[in-house]
Amino acid sequence: MTIKSHLPVLLVLISACLAKAQQGFLAEYYNGRNFDQLVLTRTDPKIHFVWENVPPAPGMDPHIYSVRWTGKLKAPESGQYFFRAKVDDGIRVKINGQSVIDAWGMHDSEAFSGSIYLQAGQEHLLVVEYFNALLEGEIQLFWQLPSEKPVFQGLLGYNDHPIDPSYIRLPNPPQQERLVSKPTLPAAKPAAPVKTSRLAGFLKRNTRYKLRIEGHTDRIGNAEKNLLLSKERAQTVADYLISKGIAGQRITTIGYGDTRPLVKEAKDVPNEKNRRVEFYLEE
Repeated sequence: MTIKSHLPVLLVLISACLAKAQQGFLAEYYNGRNFDQLVLTRTDPKIHFVWENVPPAPGMDPHIYSVRWTGKLKAPESGQYFFRAKVDDGIRVKINGQSVIDAWGMHDSEAFSGSIYLQAGQEHLLVVEYFNALLEGEIQLFWQLPSEKPVFQGLLGYNDHPIDPSYIRLPNPPQQERLVSKPTLPAAKPAAPVKTSRLAGFLKRNTRYKLRIEGHTDRIGNAEKNLLLSKERAQTVADYLISKGIAGQRITTIGYGDTRPLVKEAKDVPNEKNRRVEFYLEE
């Protein structure tokens, strides 16, 4: 054989490898519930994760983070597509700028759904935004093709399943997984889950009490950003208590940044003891 006779096969193999490399979602991982500090960019073949208090990626806080997935979705057939998501905590799904699912709040492994008409053969911009703001951490995205529509309008269950990566491609040329080089502030950490759940139970049983929540940080990074981070830390716990049935008017929050350390520390030296939330009961 001559070298020339191998060229068609090589071109087919190269084309197949390139196509596979471009499959999946462009995933951007952030510390903070509102896409505050970009930590990592990578390609995710599917949106199907249950983290359970484990950091989604190196350098991320295990409790308070947000993720944005972007991809070009090529519909295999025309018709009404059904999308369902199981999340803990919040999710937004948009296709071509149109909202399909909007559940941007605190949720405990709950399911949300929506539908949209898609044209076969066309590429549709799919954007999924997610945040986790306290414990656990879960997001699973499913879809159901028009031809998979269940009987009895889903009363006996749906035929949805994770989106096959072959229908998703990156919105831009594929990127290698990279860590953001700039330093980031330590993300807010909530109070211990057992203490927080017990506090919710106590407040339900003792309605005469009000609660003041104070957030604190160590001296890593800028003082103004630490102040904002401490406020977010306190508000995250307040949101959790409200989601458990505690009236919002019974709760006040305040952030002190790095101005009230439990342990004296040098500037830019991390100290877990100073990253905390404190509770004060008031009648």
